[in-house]
Amino acid sequence: MTHPFFVVIFNLGVRVGEVCGITWDKVDLENSTVRIEHSLNRYRKSEYGFTNALGTTKSKDSNRIIVFNNLVAEAFTKQRKYQLANGVAVKAISIVDDYGRVIGEANNLAFTQLNGSAWNEPGIIKLIHRIVKKQNDLAEVNNTSKLEYFTPHQIRHTYTTMAFEAGVDSKHVANQLGHASDTTTRDTYTHLHGKKKKEQEDIVNKIRIG
Repeated sequence: MTHPFFVVIFNLGVRVGEVCGITWDKVDLENSTVRIEHSLNRYRKSEYGFTNALGTTKSKDSNRIIVFNNLVAEAFTKQRKYQLANGVAVKAISIVDDYGRVIGEANNLAFTQLNGSAWNEPGIIKLIHRIVKKQNDLAEVNNTSKLEYFTPHQIRHTYTTMAFEAGVDSKHVANQLGHASDTTTRDTYTHLHGKKKKEQEDIVNKIRIG
């Protein structure tokens, strides 16, 4: 079941590796928070002996606590019930330091494939393509609108743009994304569109000099 995964990533704007690396001990349903401390990273098996492991996040600023909404709470709850009801045996995955040295192990990933293996970014991208293709095949038959292919990073980009358009404080958005400062967030993601863009254009057009 992948619906809860997409609810989480669309509503939190976190990196795909961070969602793949969430373990249940980091999810606090009572207080509606999730602690981001690891990222599901890929490694060369010939060099490290494994291909996937829970490594450190992109930077120290990426370690953060995020408050989530009711939709995300429902998604986590649904995912947990699904794992328990279907006896999903989550496969253990190594926890490594910045040098790729194994320092621990986790067997409580929140999101896994049907066989209990961890998801990673290439796997999620392939999943998105399958979902979009299936939807577009149906759209072809029903003569309805088709979807465009997208990447996990585009989800993050869309979340950020919509947050700015909704008037969310840039420092809060930066914390949500795991950026060192809101300057990085503004420089990277301030692309206005739709209604907000029109509002800004109307304001500019009211300026009269001379």
